[in-house]
Amino acid sequence: MKKEIQGYRILVVEDSQPVREALQELLENMGMDVLVAKDGLQCLDILQHDTPDAILLDIIMPKMNGFEVLRWIKNQPKLEDIPVIM
Repeated sequence: MKKEIQGYRILVVEDSQPVREALQELLENMGMDVLVAKDGLQCLDILQHDTPDAILLDIIMPKMNGFEVLRWIKNQPKLEDIPVIM
């Protein structure tokens, strides 16, 4: 299975630093390229110039919650087909 996911680009959006770091380490150990955002606004900034293969999105975050971020993503033609796990 490791070969099948190696090189995938995953965006982790999580406001809890320990959780964010644990997810990043786990996914990198599986061979994935990991982008991280600490809140919804930082996520949107990353998505302006990068297109990940999938997004792990926290629901409860400061500034912009996960549902607001998801709504924005799904309204962007170049991003609408990216799988999002909340």
